[in-house]
Amino acid sequence: MRGQLVTPEDPDYDAARAVFNAMVDKRPAGVIHVAQVSDVIAGVNFARESSMPLAIRGRRAQRSWFRDVGRRSGVGLR
Repeated sequence: MRGQLVTPEDPDYDAARAVFNAMVDKRPAGVIHVAQVSDVIAGVNFARESSMPLAIRGRRAQRSWFRDVGRRSGVGLR
């Protein structure tokens, strides 16, 4: 994986998990800042194999708490 995985032990965790609505306080197992499409694939596969819920957070529509694609332009999810 070329992107960054941020876990609760990392000093950047609180910033990585923050969403636009400050009243939302989720504490995910991790946040991935993807660098390429294969990072998205690896994250989805890991979540599936681990039976973990998966959420997507985009550049402006911060609706999630697990996968951050905001730093990557041109990533499409179907």
